[in-house]
Amino acid sequence: MVEFHRIHRHRFKDLMKTGLSLPIIISPGLVSLFHQTIPFAATRAFAQPLGRLIPARLATVKGFGLFFHYTATCVSVRIEPWLMIMNHTIKAAAIHGFISLIYRKLPMIDYHIHTPLCNHAQGSMKAYIHQAISLGFSEICFLDHLILDGPGKKNSMDIREVPLYMQAIACLKHEFHDRITLRAGLEVDFIPEKIPQIKDILEGFNFDVIGASVHFVMGYNVASRREAPPKDLFDKQEIALRYFEQLDRMLDYDFFDVICHPDIVKKCGIPIPENCGPVIDDILTRISKKNLTLEFNAGGWDHPVGDSYPSEELAIKCHQKNIAFTLGSDAHRPEHVGKNIDKSVALLKKIGYTHVNTFEGRLVRPVPLGMVKCPILS
Repeated sequence: MVEFHRIHRHRFKDLMKTGLSLPIIISPGLVSLFHQTIPFAATRAFAQPLGRLIPARLATVKGFGLFFHYTATCVSVRIEPWLMIMNHTIKAAAIHGFISLIYRKLPMIDYHIHTPLCNHAQGSMKAYIHQAISLGFSEICFLDHLILDGPGKKNSMDIREVPLYMQAIACLKHEFHDRITLRAGLEVDFIPEKIPQIKDILEGFNFDVIGASVHFVMGYNVASRREAPPKDLFDKQEIALRYFEQLDRMLDYDFFDVICHPDIVKKCGIPIPENCGPVIDDILTRISKKNLTLEFNAGGWDHPVGDSYPSEELAIKCHQKNIAFTLGSDAHRPEHVGKNIDKSVALLKKIGYTHVNTFEGRLVRPVPLGMVKCPILS
């Protein structure tokens, strides 16, 4: 028997105030998993990080299964052969609650989160972070708007606010370093005549990732329900073609790592005509050759189009051309963090993807797609 006393009690001050007292038991399948794959020495290592999540004075390890008895002052971890039988008496709700606690089957990243600096997002940066932590995410990226000219400037941080933005993220990285990984990025609108200024800004700070996007086509904001082209506009197909031509032109530059919401032109009812097919195919070929990453943006499922950006059809073509994705919710409110990303993971797995890209210092770091998030073992 191995005993651990006073396991990081200072981390659980807030949780201990709840006065919770309930028994939680792992199901036989999970017990079998631990018994078959984790040796006794690893079981001790498992018991130690338990203190990061639950207030504990005592943890013991002994035998073949796992039994957790949780109160506000004591946690016991015992491995007993008879646990296999006990599971049949446990209510389904208790099992579900425990497995949700131990194995959060949520994707671990959200790489598209906005802040109030863009003037159309709500909630503090801390609120977004707390939401991500509550959902079990281990890594998120603030990717707020930077639009240097045109009508979109009102929906962007001012260029003079970039240092404030980066300083805020640096402080939050330090504050939450032991709970979640935070990344700093920008979603930069493609404005060809502003490329030199954009590059100067990006070289002045240690960003983790830079996304590039097209929002304005022929004077219309195709990503805005309020500023989108009128429904009776006769040249919607022309708008779609011009949108993809701008994406193609954007690929002449190298200031970005990720292309955000690649077919967002369809958001408010603009159909993507068949004559865009050759242009889109050329764009995907260039993206593949440049080894760029596409964002799989989950926000579209809540938009009028009711579809992800890109669509499943377009994502299949990306897979055929070995184009990698990162995951983003495009959250403009804390409650939108991580929304519909589970659907994104399911779709990408269906297509055949096994990894998605994360970034650090603008270097790609692939991670397994839909990686099981275990707060206790993290």
